[in-house]
Amino acid sequence: MKHTDEHISNRAVRLDGEDFHNCVFEECTLEIGGAADCVLDECSFIDCKWAFVGAAATTLALMARLSAGLVPDGKALMEQLFADIRRGAGFGQPFKLAT
Repeated sequence: MKHTDEHISNRAVRLDGEDFHNCVFEECTLEIGGAADCVLDECSFIDCKWAFVGAAATTLALMARLSAGLVPDGKALMEQLFADIRRGAGFGQPFKLAT
């Protein structure tokens, strides 16, 4: 659904699959579930909280366990992943530690 020039306040907003343009979010909990992409174009955020739920929360929990030593070199794997994300690369690509 497309939202334009809306002022959204004091509620939980699931971002998955939504398209926001020039909206103001005030005192909202913004939920990312990882089920679909979202658009946040020229939006403002005032005293909002971000929450990862569903598949996104499961993915982040696994990443935390990998970083904490679930597998050998898990921390290095996560550091490589974050470096790739900062570069805008690596989405959907297999990761292999550089040797």
